Amino acid sequence: MVDVLLYLFRNYFHPNLGSDPQHLAVELTDAGFDPAEIVRAFLWLEGILHVNHAKSADSKHASIRHYNGEESRKLTLKSQGLLLSLEQAGILDQETRELVIDRAMALDVNEINVAGMKWVVFMVLLNRHRPAETTDETVEWLERTIFEPVEYVLH
Repeated sequence: MVDVLLYLFRNYFHPNLGSDPQHLAVELTDAGFDPAEIVRAFLWLEGILHVNHAKSADSKHASIRHYNGEESRKLTLKSQGLLLSLEQAGILDQETRELVIDRAMALDVNEINVAGMKWVVFMVLLNRHRPAETTDETVEWLERTIFEPVEYVLH
């Protein structure tokens, strides 16, 4: 499933499942992906698209996220730290952080490292925008913010 998701993002920029999922599924099958993995990837993406986007009253207040045992086993400490730093930088709000964690936990892998978490964050942030709102500049900013190393200056 992860390979299907990465293929979609590398070759289709950002998949919009509402456009023509049957055509996309045929293309993915022709590319050699297992039909069951394609369905699982589509369901994973739908998990992003069908989230209630209403802000909760508490979303403006700072909170600390405690990871349960299953999350702690699957999300490395560095990937948890990445989420914290993205939230502190204002890139993720609490609602989006929870969506990222949900989608990371939904992946059929044993561990999510920093590189994997960056892809999940990128996919979630990109799919939170409707296609008409997603510009090349938005995608470039997301790529720079998520994938380029941060340089810290010590004073």
